[in-house]
Amino acid sequence: MMKLKLPVSVSVLALALLALGGCNRWRVGPSLVKQGDAALAEKTRRIGAYLITANLAEKEGNIQAAIYLRQVANEELRHASELATSLLGVQTAKQAITSLQLLETKAATLTYPEIAAVARRNSRKNTARLFDALSIDENRHAAGLTAVMAGMP
Repeated sequence: MMKLKLPVSVSVLALALLALGGCNRWRVGPSLVKQGDAALAEKTRRIGAYLITANLAEKEGNIQAAIYLRQVANEELRHASELATSLLGVQTAKQAITSLQLLETKAATLTYPEIAAVARRNSRKNTARLFDALSIDENRHAAGLTAVMAGMP
């Protein structure tokens, strides 16, 4: 199996969206695409950070902060979607779902089991159990995406 080397800082969502562009993304020029890739990676990092912080605020009982942080995350998501379509060639939801299926399957069958194994070798049982559970969730996500795709025209 071929392994793809990517910068660690690029988020999973950015990878999914970037994988969709194919030849279309090069029509705007390599320099602009590189800047678009970086901007999309930054946007997706921020989306995650806002959502994580919103969940923390909600757990602490600060509902107003959680609502605001989720609102900002949704605005960042809109920006990321616009970047993906205008600069990187993402055309349809079906294209995006296909790439997400691949990412979920890879996480469930390769990435998370490998991390769990390393954690076990280093006597980090709780970490291993976490990644085992994440692998199960990712398999469920992939199956759900397959069902969604089956219902799409």
